[in-house]
Amino acid sequence: MILEASERIGPTTRLYGATEGPSASGCNLEDPVWARAETDGRPLPPTDLRVVDELDQPLGAGGLGEVQWRGPETFLGYLDAELNAAAFTADGFFRTGDLGRFDDAGYLHIEGRIKDIINRSGEKFSAYEIEQLLGEHGAVREVAVVAVPDPVTIERACAYVVLDPGGTLTLGELTGFLRQTSLAAQKLPERLVVVKSLPRTPSGKVRKNVLRQWAADGDGATVGFVRREDRGSSL
Repeated sequence: MILEASERIGPTTRLYGATEGPSASGCNLEDPVWARAETDGRPLPPTDLRVVDELDQPLGAGGLGEVQWRGPETFLGYLDAELNAAAFTADGFFRTGDLGRFDDAGYLHIEGRIKDIINRSGEKFSAYEIEQLLGEHGAVREVAVVAVPDPVTIERACAYVVLDPGGTLTLGELTGFLRQTSLAAQKLPERLVVVKSLPRTPSGKVRKNVLRQWAADGDGATVGFVRREDRGSSL
């Protein structure tokens, strides 16, 4: 998208931020095209931005953790003051809930949300990586991956997919496609649910809390349910 925009209107980049802090990181026009197209840039001074582990300790390049920031653009807090204790660290960093990592060149890569982590047999991985890969499948129009409760593995991955008109996709085809990428075998979705549409908020964001509830309920309440297929099942 960045490359297409650059061709149409000139050099283009993207910013990373939120209502609580609108411009935490980004690229400038002197950054290479690959960085402007594939990363979320570097921290924008005077904002301090870090990626931390579960103990709020900063991680080095390649370490995946929560993105936190503080600076003059960061909001002062919520109207409901009781929310602030969980929203800020003791040293004043805002807990974004976003998962990210820095590469060796210092560019930030947003990898999803902490709530989008799937815990399979103690190994935790992000749904975002799977979604990005499945989005490249020729039959897939939209995709969202969430965790399915499992009595043996704790959780496993479930892919909710909207297909292009006339498109077809089986769980075997889905996993076969992903096996051709660098995705680790334990991250392969073990349930495929084809739906007519994904539930969204008024602003257009996919309501993953609804998808997680559908998965926990066995998809019985799924609106627009078309087909479900589980690994090892006869569906």
